[in-house]
Amino acid sequence: MIDEHIIMNKAATLRRAVLKEGLTLAGSIGVGDTESDIPFLELVEQPICFNPNAKLYAHAKRRKWEVVVERKDMVYQIRG
Repeated sequence: MIDEHIIMNKAATLRRAVLKEGLTLAGSIGVGDTESDIPFLELVEQPICFNPNAKLYAHAKRRKWEVVVERKDMVYQIRG
C-alpha cells in the first residue's frame, strides 16, 4: 500500500489538515472500527465506534462513546 502511513495515523493526518486549512474540530464527528482509530477518535467532538472490534469497544465503553453495531438489516445503538 503506497500511503499506508496516512491510513494508519489518522490523528496526525487530521491535525495536519485542520492546521493547514485553518479549521476547528468544533462539531466534528469521527467514525472508527478498530483500536488504531482511538487517537483519531479522541480528537473529534463526537466519536462513533461503528462495528468496533473488542479493543475499541472496551475503550469506547470506558470513555462513554457512542457505539453502533450493524448486522444485516438491524442497527443497534449502544450508549455508555
